[in-house]
Formats: sequence, C-alpha cells, structure tokens
Amino acid sequence: MVRGKVQIGLKRRSEALASYREAVAVYAVYAGSAGSAGETNPNTLRASYNLAGVLAQAAAQRDVVLVPYRRTLAAAGQCFGARSNAVVLLRNGYARRLLADGQAATALPVLTTTAAAQGLTVARSANRRDFIDLLRHSHAAVCGEAAGPAAATPPAADCAAALLLLPGAG
Repeated sequence: MVRGKVQIGLKRRSEALASYREAVAVYAVYAGSAGSAGETNPNTLRASYNLAGVLAQAAAQRDVVLVPYRRTLAAAGQCFGARSNAVVLLRNGYARRLLADGQAATALPVLTTTAAAQGLTVARSANRRDFIDLLRHSHAAVCGEAAGPAAATPPAADCAAALLLLPGAG
C-alpha cells in the first residue's frame, strides 16, 4: 500500500491502480489462508478503500467506482461492527463519492441507517463533523427546498431519520 501512496503522490494513477488491485488480491489470499475471511481483513479493507479512491480520481465509470466502496463498507461492518470509527470513515467516503456523482438520494439512506446512527456515537470528532456535513448536504438536496418541485419524492423515513441525526434540526 505504501507503493500505491507514493505513486499517487507522483501522479502515477494507473500504476497506483495496479498496486492497489494487487494489494487487495494479495491480502485477500493471505488472510484467507491464515484462517480469517480475506475480504474482512483490515489490510484488505484498507487496500480496497484506497483502490476505490484511485478509481474515483481517475473519473472511471460511476458503477465501477461505487462497487469497491459498497463492498468495503459492507465488509468493514462485518469485521468491526457498526460502532467503529473505521466504519464511519468508510461510510463517509462512500457517501462523499455518491454526492460528488449527484446521487444525494442514494447517499441519504447510507447515512441514515441504524448502523450509521450507532457509528456516529463513537466517531472521532473529525469524522463526526464530516458525517454531519455529508448528512446535511444530502438531506437538503433530497428533502429540503434545494430539491425543488421536480425532484422525486424521497422516502419520508430517510428524511425523518436525517432530522433526528442532525444537531439542532430535531
């Protein structure tokens, strides 16, 4: 993973992409042979998250970018549980990518699940602030006036859950 970070720093994205793909494969096999689930190994999760970030920077197709974020978030939830700062960090990254792609309606339910609320109780202050900012932005885009009259009607439960999680909004 260090090699991938150096390659990113040198603006060698295609090389970093190959490094992270290799790291994901190696960690998954190594962890699997060591008796633990390869996809939920912390090193595999870290490499998968970094891979998703490189894909996002390379402006790859949206579906290609979102798959590693979804998989990493699901595997981290299994590995660490909802009350984990690492899971909050991964959830924030996935929601940020969704918002960057104009998918606030998809980001909102990611941020308003029971697991998200549980994670918020243990999140470090920077991750908590980031989560709240992402939630505020997605809520405004989907449920608020910014959504406009032409926007699809959001699930009322997601909008209500967001209000419960937003400080001073409930």
